[in-house]
Amino acid sequence: MKKHILNKKTLYAALSLLTLFVPYLLLGPMEIYAGNLLAFKFSWLDFVPICIVVTVLGAIVFGVVIALLPDGIFSIITTIITCLGFLSYIQAIFMNIKLVENDGNGLDFSSIGAFFYVNAIIWIAVIVIFVIAKIKIDRKLWTNICNGLCAFLVVIQLVAFISLLATTPADPNKRSYQFDGEKQFELSQNDNILVFILDAYSNRFFDYACENNESYAAPLKDFTYYTNAESVYIPTFPAMPHMLTGGEFYFAESNDKWFSEIWHTDKVNNFYKTVHDNGYDFNLYTKDTHSVIGLFEDVDGKIDSAVRTEVSVDRIPLFKLITKMSAYRYVPYVIKPCCEVLTFEYDEILTYAHKNSAFDNDEYLAELKKNGFSANSDRNVINITHIVGLHNVTKLDESIETQNELMEIIDEYINQLKAAGLYDDATIIITADHGKWDYAEYQPIMFVKEEGETHDVMQKTNAPVSHDDFMPTILDLMGKNDESIYGKSIFDYNENEKRKRTFNFISESEKTITSYEYEGDVEDLIDAMNEANE
Repeated sequence: MKKHILNKKTLYAALSLLTLFVPYLLLGPMEIYAGNLLAFKFSWLDFVPICIVVTVLGAIVFGVVIALLPDGIFSIITTIITCLGFLSYIQAIFMNIKLVENDGNGLDFSSIGAFFYVNAIIWIAVIVIFVIAKIKIDRKLWTNICNGLCAFLVVIQLVAFISLLATTPADPNKRSYQFDGEKQFELSQNDNILVFILDAYSNRFFDYACENNESYAAPLKDFTYYTNAESVYIPTFPAMPHMLTGGEFYFAESNDKWFSEIWHTDKVNNFYKTVHDNGYDFNLYTKDTHSVIGLFEDVDGKIDSAVRTEVSVDRIPLFKLITKMSAYRYVPYVIKPCCEVLTFEYDEILTYAHKNSAFDNDEYLAELKKNGFSANSDRNVINITHIVGLHNVTKLDESIETQNELMEIIDEYINQLKAAGLYDDATIIITADHGKWDYAEYQPIMFVKEEGETHDVMQKTNAPVSHDDFMPTILDLMGKNDESIYGKSIFDYNENEKRKRTFNFISESEKTITSYEYEGDVEDLIDAMNEANE
């Protein structure tokens, strides 16, 4: 084969390959990073150089290999590659009707119905059309068409990639913090206010477990079950930041900007000053930092368990994860299940200088059994612990196993407090950041044991409490609440009392806030939603 012909074929092949390499290895990973700055504790410098090297070398090496093939096979292969690049672009722009569930879990592919198969049919049909066009259209004309299409796709996606590089911060150090797991089980010799947050635990799920096992709630016999609690927001972001600050959510220019605003209001500054001035440390333990507090600077001096730390990342596994996640956006739905990446997979490739707080259910139970609780601090302690809870369970009839595990954790939590001599005098609140996304499952669990409270069986109240009441409740327990500033605590609401509350659905992907005001219980909330959707 003449050298100039080989060079031309290599160029054509490399150009077609770049229609896949640029989106899958460059633009896709960079868009993922830029769209999740708050979640990632690494820099784009940790993966982009590898992506660029693989893209360039891949286009050259595979371009040469394809160029060495006979002309007929070469033409078919470059046509198919061009078609796949075109389809990937169309998939990402127009055909991804849904990528995740509203609760942040992986996509239930049955939820997109027939489009799962229609999408595959579209891909097959377009590939067939390209092959037929290649056969029917003049060879030179078809080559020009393909090269023009390839150049168009590569240029517009390269421009987008370069634009993201130029506008996305590369410094990961601002997110190099964590909640110090070394002190997660250290409490006070004096006053302890303990808040245990089990992610996405709906009171409907709890009631279902009680219906299936009449002794299920036995470990909670000293608690009062608030059967009509309101989370105000769903999902975790912004539900938990709202609990800790009372801040109302809106879509700011960035999540960082919103976090900065809500953590620096006079109300919030005064709350945490009051906590510390009265001899309390305010400790928070979660791995879900990006959903809860934003930047370290926002909570420095407020959350005592937040510490600066060094974070390192294993770059090759990171490259594999983020390019796999990128492919999820570009491939048809029949292939997407092979490209799903779960959040915890990123945690597994990060190394922290400090011990991280226990977050997974099994991990927390193991650490609790291993360490127990110790009363090492002479200061009072407010301890907020957030674990996975029911986040990974979506269906009521499939929840019993995980609920049993959670009740085992609660039972062990209580027993370890008793063993340390801390249970009787502690105030304990067991709740969830929010409930589930389906009707009758919106409300979170809430159980409260005040200092010295004991019962033969768990008490119940339908008092209309809310996560709006979190800050005043903490201050009330300290004897320092000012209703004119913070509002009422949960202890100020009575059985059967009427209260207007608002439940807010937040969709980050669609940038929408859907709010429902109701007065009553979850049935009234459902009625309000039905009326709004008619």
